[in-house]
Amino acid sequence: MLCCVIPDVLPYREGFRFSSQEAASSFGDDRLLIEKYIDNPRHIEIQVLADKHGNALWLNERECSIQRRNQKVVEEAPSTFLDPDTRRAMGEQAVQLAKAVKYSSAGTVEFLVDSKKNFYFLEMNTRLQVEHPITECITGLDLVEQMIRVAKGYRLQHEQKDVPINGWAIESRVYAEVSECLHDAEWDLEVLSSQKWLLIRVTHNIPLLREIITHPRFISGDISTNFLPEVYPDGFKGHQLDVESRRELLAAAAALHVTSQVCSQKILGHLR
Repeated sequence: MLCCVIPDVLPYREGFRFSSQEAASSFGDDRLLIEKYIDNPRHIEIQVLADKHGNALWLNERECSIQRRNQKVVEEAPSTFLDPDTRRAMGEQAVQLAKAVKYSSAGTVEFLVDSKKNFYFLEMNTRLQVEHPITECITGLDLVEQMIRVAKGYRLQHEQKDVPINGWAIESRVYAEVSECLHDAEWDLEVLSSQKWLLIRVTHNIPLLREIITHPRFISGDISTNFLPEVYPDGFKGHQLDVESRRELLAAAAALHVTSQVCSQKILGHLR
């Protein structure tokens, strides 16, 4: 006799029924698309390069799992998660895709990877991406040069065995978070008198980037696309100083301010 444990399927049946009813009432069609659940998903992309003669290479991968609002924040090349066999399998499939669509130029095939290193196609970006320099760092290939050569009709200069992984590279994306606009500032300038000025102070994400790359989970490689929500469930509040550290920081700032003032006075005294 074959014995097995059957999980409680009632919640799933109820969820399916409610979802079907919602689809029918909203769209007039109760059919549902069921997607596979991917645990601890990682976003890993393969850089490909193909010419117009049917040749294509995969130039290793970039780990893009650290994301905010589905936008990449930190990228690494290579990924600390992949083993050589998985890397090769992903690279070979990316190349097969490029050849199947007769693609020529540099491009990126993006995958989701689960905790057991199963990978699933996400999309292909048919362009050079902003994170391409970290691939150049570990392979020694100039992707822009290679794109120009391919566009001119030349064959690829390298074979797959010629593509190395030398070292490790990282890219952090610095972007503006919030702009504070002050509309009422008047400037008493002789040339620009009576003109209205707009002053913009741009805040940025550099403190967040600093915290990410020094976080123990990032250092150990324990990351996924859920990294930021898990580590900062209430949002990133910046590095919080304790009372003693705050006093030391204020003392250092005061000392620097006094030093600057003294130097300015000495310079002005000499100019007079």
